[in-house]
Amino acid sequence: MARKYFEFVTDHAYAVMAGVLLITLFCLFRFPFLKTELDPKRILPQDHPYIQMNNKIEQLFGGGRVVVVGVVSKDGNVFTPSTLAKIDRMAQAIEKIPGIYADNVLSIASRRVKHLQVNEQGFNVERLMPEPPATPEGAKSIRDRVFANPLYIGSLVSADASAAAIVIDVQDTEQAEAIRKATAAVAEGPAPEPISDLAIYRQLKAIADKESDANTTIHLGGLPVSLAFLEKDTAIMNRWVLPIAFVLIMAIHYLSFRTFQGMLIPPLTALLSVIWALGFISLT
Repeated sequence: MARKYFEFVTDHAYAVMAGVLLITLFCLFRFPFLKTELDPKRILPQDHPYIQMNNKIEQLFGGGRVVVVGVVSKDGNVFTPSTLAKIDRMAQAIEKIPGIYADNVLSIASRRVKHLQVNEQGFNVERLMPEPPATPEGAKSIRDRVFANPLYIGSLVSADASAAAIVIDVQDTEQAEAIRKATAAVAEGPAPEPISDLAIYRQLKAIADKESDANTTIHLGGLPVSLAFLEKDTAIMNRWVLPIAFVLIMAIHYLSFRTFQGMLIPPLTALLSVIWALGFISLT
């Protein structure tokens, strides 16, 4: 069987090479349809009822893609006029980032975070921090309000008051990007930056860098942040690591075989295999 196969290949060399070339060109043509999927949730079977239910819950209520911005005061107290003003500025800037659920941004400066005060007439509900305080006394009043509600301790402010959190709910970037493209198609002016985890992270990092100072460190964490680093590293690998590895493999083959045939044929065979595999993957 193998003998007949090799005889066929050698007897019809030009036809075989033409067939290989056509298949390779077809697979290369399919490359624009490839999509790098970094979100582990999308690898799960989307037709499973549990996955569908989870996706529906996240679509309705959010919370599936959370980023936490940690604002840490080196002097051990975030309840100062300057730090509270930072938290307020950051929360407002974050709400304007495309791909963020603005109404779901939570911090002690958020409109949704309330202070409940009981009085003789009943109770009064108002915003926890209507505006950043200008005095240490005002900052202490905000601290007293926060620590009067145990729900805020360990969620929006640390128990020792040395750190505060801004909790961000990030949209599904694929859906957000589809909405952005539809909006850009009918809008005038330059198109906004494509929405991705990396784009969202860069804007969050820019806000964090702007508000960091000698007394304040700001940290970012969460699944979208991890996916942003993975997206960045994947781009670097595709742009630099793979070509460099291919050149090194060719150099090793040349040093081993001392012929251009020995240098080119093995790596090209592997390259064709990768091209074909990716091309046919794009059909699925």
